[in-house]
Amino acid sequence: MSHNIKRRLVSAATFTLLSLTAATHAGQVIRVDLNANAGGTGESWATAFNRLSTALAAAAPGDSLWIAGQLPGAGVPLEELPAYTREAPGGSRTSTFDLPDQISLYGGFAGTETSLAERQLGPYFTIISGDLNGDDDVSTNDNSYRVLLANGVTDVLLDGLYIVSGNANAVAPFDRGAALSVYDSIVTIRSCSFSLNNTAGPGGAVYANNSVVQMDNTTFGVNSAIAAGGAVYVGGGTALTMTNVGMVENHHLGNNGEAGGLYISDAHATLVNLTVAHNTTTQHFGGIFVHPAGSATMYNSIVWGNAATQIGGSSSIAIGWSDIEGGAAGPANFSADPRFVNPATFNYGLFL
Repeated sequence: MSHNIKRRLVSAATFTLLSLTAATHAGQVIRVDLNANAGGTGESWATAFNRLSTALAAAAPGDSLWIAGQLPGAGVPLEELPAYTREAPGGSRTSTFDLPDQISLYGGFAGTETSLAERQLGPYFTIISGDLNGDDDVSTNDNSYRVLLANGVTDVLLDGLYIVSGNANAVAPFDRGAALSVYDSIVTIRSCSFSLNNTAGPGGAVYANNSVVQMDNTTFGVNSAIAAGGAVYVGGGTALTMTNVGMVENHHLGNNGEAGGLYISDAHATLVNLTVAHNTTTQHFGGIFVHPAGSATMYNSIVWGNAATQIGGSSSIAIGWSDIEGGAAGPANFSADPRFVNPATFNYGLFL
């Protein structure tokens, strides 16, 4: 699937997101560094695993993976940094990082830290990519169908990761959730960024079914779906909570379906402090679409500049204290230019 969209990895710093520190699980810490020598045990940075798949296979419930990132050089774009991939070049597109039960994945480490509190998100970028051959400038048709899979697991945490370049352009189930597919699971996503993921089906970056998904401090930029939900699609009774989430410049590209940003099917979403801007659809509602079988509540959010219109679908969406272009029914809603700093450079912070 090849579409004429900007290929640019979107930094989580675009939205001035916070660096949150969560308590680790009670198990052991397993360290991962793609620059480490082969044959590591993960017990220290000096003996780190150099493949994420090996570390996941060694993990037990309650373990935490500390995954070293890369420090960009001057003038080096993020999408050109070395990344963790499930397969070596030429590997199978169906392979994915299967997330074990009760596991935490933390990114953004320099590779010297002795405690989670020492990690500083921002300088070091931990990128997990579907670009197996490192040739996305030429073609994405050899990329992994989906980068991460959570299937029947609970208490999974993703924190401080960049999840990019999945290309789910096959038939189900390899047509959805190119960055992360979630089935019958409980997953928390914190301080992550999803970019450059594409699907032939729903959920360009994230697809969730019959699950509980919480997203905090996370961004979605330049993802696309042909079916519905250029950034995120939730259905099958999923309970979704989004807090401090940005969805910008994502695209719905098909002749059916809706929502360049978020599509809520038979699911419920609680949305707080969202920025949903400059997403597009070939149909009607570029920002958020709520199917008649779904419902949502949204507060203290910005929905602006989406094409063709901002929010649509079910009447069972309650909106309050939000800046919605064109206005919206509900308490204290308004319509005023949010004055983004510089969308041309993906800076959707606000002039205050």
